Amino acid sequence: MAASPVTEHDEPASTTPPPTAPARRSGGSLFLAGIGFAVLLLLIGWLTYVVFNHYETNFVDAEAKRVEFRQKVLADRQTEDYKLLNDAPSWFAKDKGMVRVPISQAVALTIPKLQAEKPHPAYPISQSPPQPAAAPTSPDKGAGTSAPGNNAVNPPASNPTVGQPSPAPVAPAPTAAPARSA
Repeated sequence: MAASPVTEHDEPASTTPPPTAPARRSGGSLFLAGIGFAVLLLLIGWLTYVVFNHYETNFVDAEAKRVEFRQKVLADRQTEDYKLLNDAPSWFAKDKGMVRVPISQAVALTIPKLQAEKPHPAYPISQSPPQPAAAPTSPDKGAGTSAPGNNAVNPPASNPTVGQPSPAPVAPAPTAAPARSA
């Protein structure tokens, strides 16, 4: 058998060496990376512990001081209010003639006045009967237009909601009869 001649379409033989395995990292660099990562995690954990432990103790101390201060202020105000409500009468606004009276004396002065008055409403009460509800109008019968010979406008149909009063009926407007000449 004879060798066939090389033509343009045939590929030439490759002169590159066969591929080799990638270079391996040394075990020392992986070990150092692992140690560095572990140290980083320990550092983050230690900082978290320090920050939150310090914050918590300061927060508890500050809150205890605030509670103590608030209780002191409350006790002072209650003592002051008790004195104002139960001490001897004193001027509240002398130029207006207003006097601060202890509660026990104010009750003794007010009860006879209230017992002498007959109870009455604070505002006038209407005795008028309730208004009848308006007849519903249908929207298809020319709502909002006026009928011939009538100047009254039909109100548009509405859907009243629960709990609201129904609207008052609309009375037709008075019409003037045209003047006739005789």
